[in-house]
Amino acid sequence: MLSLFRTNQVLSTIFVLFFAALMLAAPVFLQAKYVPTEYGVAYHYLNVFINGKSSTALIIALVFLFLGAFTINYIDLNFRLSKDINMMPGLFYVLISCTAPQVGPFSPLHGGNFFLLLALHELMDTFKKNSVSDRVFNAGFFLAIASFFYPSYLVFIVLIFVGLNVMRGFNFRERLMAVCGLIVPYVLLGVGMFWFDQFDLFWRLQITRAFGLLDFDGLRLTVSSVLEMMVFCILLLALIFQQGRLTGKRVIQSQKRINLVYWTLFIAILSVPVQANLQFQHLMILAPGAGLLAGMLFSTMTRNWAEFLHLVWFALVLVVQYQAFIFPG
Repeated sequence: MLSLFRTNQVLSTIFVLFFAALMLAAPVFLQAKYVPTEYGVAYHYLNVFINGKSSTALIIALVFLFLGAFTINYIDLNFRLSKDINMMPGLFYVLISCTAPQVGPFSPLHGGNFFLLLALHELMDTFKKNSVSDRVFNAGFFLAIASFFYPSYLVFIVLIFVGLNVMRGFNFRERLMAVCGLIVPYVLLGVGMFWFDQFDLFWRLQITRAFGLLDFDGLRLTVSSVLEMMVFCILLLALIFQQGRLTGKRVIQSQKRINLVYWTLFIAILSVPVQANLQFQHLMILAPGAGLLAGMLFSTMTRNWAEFLHLVWFALVLVVQYQAFIFPG
């Protein structure tokens, strides 16, 4: 299966749609009504469009997953992060996104992760550039859009500050530009929703009910959620212990960019204590960083070993997603 993604053709990313649809389609087959929870404004209006239809929610999820997989593969190719040219980061981005426990086919983190990847691309592109004001502003702008899906993405402003240190060194004006990029979408959206008499909704979803200190009331442990958390723990430990393998014998710009990807994993932890209505789907916030690093790691393994681990992982996700069919009652 991995042989499909050992290619230099970015359009091969289209194959991830098949795997994503297979892993996320269980609610559609069960004809389950899609019941979302409240997070950001963008997620709210998409749910109005979905109108409780699992099939529509699945299509929107697939669109965002494909865009995210395409972007992460572009980042990998454009900045030469993997030692070999392949499309594995996109595959593992989708696999990790589908591994996280979800309340339905479409999660706010599907949208948030796509815009986080765009912000990450802008940060990586600041290395050894004389003028980066536009890229830094864009990074803050994309981060704000991500928070319109899932508010706790705002913690990644720390990633922008750290990333600028990693890629360029300290410059106060660049940090101010990032903050401006973060604020502008909030001002525009706030004014727009005020104009259409929806400011109360904006204030509630993005400010007053967007954050909560250690809000774990929505967490419900099940056998499947425990299994999925174990997969994430094993994956994160493997990525941490293999950092030297991924960064060793690389040119300095590649090392800096790979270290920046590791920072996305560490900073994602900061979102846990501040996100209101925290659920296990929050694990999906790790997908951009973990997907890119996992794709790089699997591309360095022997083909048989990489194929075996990938198939076991894929089978486990299918069992969890289709447990209602496999274990009826």
